[in-house]
Amino acid sequence: MARNTLTDKLKSSRILIFNSRGAEAAPLLNEMGIDAAYLDAGEALYKEAAVLVTQFKVSTDRLKNEKLDELDNYCTKLKAIAEIALEKKPQPLEQLGIVVPP
Repeated sequence: MARNTLTDKLKSSRILIFNSRGAEAAPLLNEMGIDAAYLDAGEALYKEAAVLVTQFKVSTDRLKNEKLDELDNYCTKLKAIAEIALEKKPQPLEQLGIVVPP
């Protein structure tokens, strides 16, 4: 199985976070406690991680790895909640980048 690159991880994080504001997904996620403030925090975290990844400086490796771990933990939680909130709505799940089994 191919390992995701940093670019792949950032792309999937961006899709998940930004598309969670969609008309179908947002109200259902909001019912599960994922409100605009939570998504704003995720967007800020994504932007911080993206900047660090593009800075390829040795001195930022530790910080970059910490920020990527933080973003990964955030997205794992958001994805789990989205799967529950949108379990009967496969199209919004796919818009968040979550693969829906047939």
